[in-house]
Amino acid sequence: MAALDFVFDPTPRPAAIVTTPPAAMTEGRRPADVLAAGKAYALAGPNLEGLPLADAQRGQQLVHEAVSQLPDPKIQVNRCFDNALSILKTDAPMPTMFDLPENKRPYDYNQRKRTEDRFGLFGEGVDAGHTVYGSVQFADTLPAKKPRLNTGVDYYGPVSLVLKPEAWARATVMPGDSYEFDYVDQQPGAVENLADVAAERMYRTGNLGGGMRDAKTSVALLKSALTSSGLTGNEGMIEAQIRGASRDDIAEIRIKRNPFDEAGLPQQDRLIRQVRYHAGKLGIPVHQQTVR
Repeated sequence: MAALDFVFDPTPRPAAIVTTPPAAMTEGRRPADVLAAGKAYALAGPNLEGLPLADAQRGQQLVHEAVSQLPDPKIQVNRCFDNALSILKTDAPMPTMFDLPENKRPYDYNQRKRTEDRFGLFGEGVDAGHTVYGSVQFADTLPAKKPRLNTGVDYYGPVSLVLKPEAWARATVMPGDSYEFDYVDQQPGAVENLADVAAERMYRTGNLGGGMRDAKTSVALLKSALTSSGLTGNEGMIEAQIRGASRDDIAEIRIKRNPFDEAGLPQQDRLIRQVRYHAGKLGIPVHQQTVR
């Protein structure tokens, strides 16, 4: 794959604050490219663009405080029913577009390949071509009139595969869909950089800046933003790129049952029963919630 080639903005950036994640999030195999990404991100510092350095440093510290007060974040990989079933039926790595024959490649194949080349996300050795994309979620339930189960970024499918903490050891993270950064000055980080990557996400969504209030109020607002439904949207997510994920990495499954889906509830219920059957054979719990 192509070497990383970034031209960084000369505007001073705050130094990365490298944190120590919970042990379970760093246990297990750590691929060389993931470790390299974490070190490179720490050297580059968080990308807060044109924000004055003092404001950037304050916002960065506030996000770190907010993240430290939240439960350990989860990686959720969303897939369609058929794809989720294929994952549960085999112990092979979760399929990616690189497993498809040329005549079945998606329309955006070239863009995804270019993005992976640019940011070093393709994977190396046994992981080559097996990078799985998911989202970082700081909440199990999302605010609504009646709190609802967080089923991740359902733009990519109603079945959310919630990964075990150990999957973090093989993951890099970016402050949004990597497609957004195709021609942008951006550096992926690793789990130890997650709070700084979250600061980038908060800046991009307008939650950081010189007009922030006192620390207590600001931290409360940031916690609310990090656990809101806005972070589960395709445009608002923090993206995780996991090297070589498989069904062995799945801790639980969450399903969004949608009466308004064109497939209809009978078809969805048939597929949900199949997911429950195959997940049950593996000892993976399945939770579902019907959209109201």
